[in-house]
Amino acid sequence: MKDILERFHKALEKISWPEMPSQFQEFPLGTCGDISDILAEHLYEQGFGSIDYVCGIYNGRSHAWLEISGYAVDITANQFSDISANFLYQPPEIWHYKFKEKTRRKAGYKTFHGPAIPDIEVLHDEIIAKLENVTIYEDTHKFNQQK
Repeated sequence: MKDILERFHKALEKISWPEMPSQFQEFPLGTCGDISDILAEHLYEQGFGSIDYVCGIYNGRSHAWLEISGYAVDITANQFSDISANFLYQPPEIWHYKFKEKTRRKAGYKTFHGPAIPDIEVLHDEIIAKLENVTIYEDTHKFNQQK
């Protein structure tokens, strides 16, 4: 799982956010819900089964993440000042417990209909395109070249 999340995060880093649909241009701010649903679709394609989308409120701020088999999977947690990791994959009791849960549903966007879906699909396609050129060893390779 951690390798999948690391690759997904690296793909997000390669996106030219100003060129994305307007609701994504301030990534990661305000994008956690849609990004979590896109990640869920990617995880379904990798063979993962039951995935929950969870949204909660803490200090007046909403945030969304996924939960899989008792683990919080949060690809946008680093927008918070107390998170230095690129993503979180840990029991929700460690950090997510402080969010008062407002929504819990089956994760993913492909069963929804509405005006935002085409923009989510544009971003999803861009992430998949970036994933094709990402390996989890890029940073190590760059480090080794600098020695």
